[in-house]
Amino acid sequence: MTSEVKVAADQLVAAQPAEKHEHWTLDKKIPIAIILALLAQGGTLAWWAASLEGRVGAAGQAIIELKSKDGEQRADRERSIRLEERIISMLEEQRRMNGKLELLLDERRPRPR
Repeated sequence: MTSEVKVAADQLVAAQPAEKHEHWTLDKKIPIAIILALLAQGGTLAWWAASLEGRVGAAGQAIIELKSKDGEQRADRERSIRLEERIISMLEEQRRMNGKLELLLDERRPRPR
């Protein structure tokens, strides 16, 4: 009979709804060292994220500066290309002028008789 009573008691306990906790609790079996280690890791994570944000910000600023310099360099390249084209046209004009001058000088030189 005692086994029947025990089975009935087990069935009664199983039939009762489990007690619900309305708030989160911390078990006293968790060592303080683990809690402190988790807090230290959380702090380290926050510090790492802040330093990462700083590096990303600095990299973004460097990109902006490089883009600005790139724009200036493009303008300088275009300017130098235009100057080179002008120099080439001036050299061609100088060659034509030298050719005409040679013709004029040849016409004025006395010809041997």
